[in-house]
Amino acid sequence: MKSMSRLLLSLAAVAACATATAAPFDSADQARRDRNREEVMAKHGLSSTGASHDVPCRKRRRRLKSETRRAVVATENFGHRSADRMREFGARRAPSCSGQSTPAKNAYDHGPQ
Repeated sequence: MKSMSRLLLSLAAVAACATATAAPFDSADQARRDRNREEVMAKHGLSSTGASHDVPCRKRRRRLKSETRRAVVATENFGHRSADRMREFGARRAPSCSGQSTPAKNAYDHGPQ
């Protein structure tokens, strides 16, 4: 009985090693992955040969700089619009808060001048 259990254990070990060394993906699976990759690249307007090689380095840097600057300007504009809305809200609210202890501050008054 002892030799039988050793034989079964060794056969299980051989089977485990055989499945571990086998190719984890077959060619159909690889082809499906390639098709999916191509579809995603086409959806986002990228070429499969490598989009970084299509545009020279200088143009990429310029494009990145202009996109970054555009984002900065949009953020600044959003901040200014929000501040203007808060000032307008404060101006509308000021008559109803006439009994407050401290007067409203001028938003453009930044310390001694």
